[in-house]
Amino acid sequence: MWYETGPTPRGRSYRYSVIFSNEDGGTATDRLMATWGRTTDIELVYGIEVDASGRTIAEEFQGPDHVVTPFRGRHDRQHPLEFVVTDNNMVSDKLAGAPVGSGSSRTPQADVRYAPAPELFDLTNQSREVVMDAHPWTYRVTSHEMSREGKIADDAAPGSGSIPDPRRFVFVEACSELEGAALSFGVRVTTPDGPQWFDSHRGRDQFRIVRTGCFRGAVPVPRGAGAVDAIRFRAWRQADAKTLQPGVRVTRVNKVFTLGDDFLPKPLPFAWKGSLPLTLDGTPTTVPF
Repeated sequence: MWYETGPTPRGRSYRYSVIFSNEDGGTATDRLMATWGRTTDIELVYGIEVDASGRTIAEEFQGPDHVVTPFRGRHDRQHPLEFVVTDNNMVSDKLAGAPVGSGSSRTPQADVRYAPAPELFDLTNQSREVVMDAHPWTYRVTSHEMSREGKIADDAAPGSGSIPDPRRFVFVEACSELEGAALSFGVRVTTPDGPQWFDSHRGRDQFRIVRTGCFRGAVPVPRGAGAVDAIRFRAWRQADAKTLQPGVRVTRVNKVFTLGDDFLPKPLPFAWKGSLPLTLDGTPTTVPF
């Protein structure tokens, strides 16, 4: 768990998020890797706004269908009590069938209660996944869970819901200014047949990245492939874009890494910062190492 904080017109806000080892419903594993660069599930679970004296002004949580709702549940001292209620780790401020609220005389009980101590992170110009980087063992945990659930296969095709060995993936964190468009990245590696490009969208529209700001993605390369020596980006206009001026500009490549035999991140010595506009027809634009 981590939290982010910042000033508001009425005081200060705190937003708490949790990294779950996986989700049992929602986005398929291969799409998760292509568009998020992970198989963990990262969710906002709680937010609070306080005034200058520390008095609570407002509370909220992210409930089913990712709807942010005012929190009206119980507290243990100042700690809100929440319950995971969906297969994709959405929470509620009450258990089904248990009365909850300031006037309730009954407290809902769960068999197991977790209370992780949140860490403060500043995510300016970086993705939420840097919290995983600060705790590298999370990559090993989620990789082992994928194996245990039968979601890893050497011949896993895009769209199958399975992925190849996570140690075959190249992970990229970059940042863009994106509106009404989608993008993907590709990496060039040496293979027995010479240098080859491998693109994160893997020929599937739904594997493209459609969010602005800093993002992670990952693409599998052949076992035994050489080191990455270039990155390229592609962009496409979104068919349902509501903006009259869609566009994509890549502004940063923060990090590139793979996983070692121990499933822990192995950073590659590359970072880039600039202004790289992309055409919206899928034409690749390369950033050399």
